[in-house]
Amino acid sequence: AVGAYTNTLAIGEVTAANANAGPAAPVSAITTAYLAPTLIKSFGTATLAVGSSTTMDLTLTNPGSNLAALTGVQVDDSFPAGMTLQNTTFTFNPLACGTVTRISGAASVSGDNNIRFNVATLAVGASCQVLLNVTSSTTGAVTNTTNAPITTGPAILNGLAAWADITISNAPSITLLKTVAAYWDPINGTANPSVQAPNAKNIPGGIAEYTIIASNSGGPADADSTVIIDPIPNNT
Repeated sequence: AVGAYTNTLAIGEVTAANANAGPAAPVSAITTAYLAPTLIKSFGTATLAVGSSTTMDLTLTNPGSNLAALTGVQVDDSFPAGMTLQNTTFTFNPLACGTVTRISGAASVSGDNNIRFNVATLAVGASCQVLLNVTSSTTGAVTNTTNAPITTGPAILNGLAAWADITISNAPSITLLKTVAAYWDPINGTANPSVQAPNAKNIPGGIAEYTIIASNSGGPADADSTVIIDPIPNNT
């Protein structure tokens, strides 16, 4: 369990056949046990169209039961095939609580397929969150798993890896088909304009029927995300 533990060797507890018992005075040593940092990972959406972008969220936390700040906290994350950094816009919460580089330690650039998230110091109970933007050129359901988070102080600790699922799909491909047909006219129509006239013609005073069909031959589109605007012509 987390905490400071004192191990004391009392006077005379060590004996030998050819030596005096010792120690002459109590000897104590203190050992402190720490919990490793925790890591949470998520994506900004469950489904992403190829070539689009979403956020990736990584949050490192120093457990509140620890007795001291953790230092040298870092986690490496290699992305699934086809996933890359869209840009190097990294948003930290709290502001400037950490840094992001390549796993090699070099500066990150757009198109990288890995990151290292570093936090110099995490106070007891504190967290550091980074949001970054990723895109993908490969379709399919993938699980992105990080390496285990580690620390260098006050002890070398190894936490548990985190993962998040995302499905990359083809982008929607929307096509529209619009048709118009004469429905009724005052010469060939019946007395009731609500009844279609088989021989109706598109003449002044007539009623025309417009039909618009939207079809998607690509990946799924979000609900209520397709909007069709069709201005009505003058004198119609």
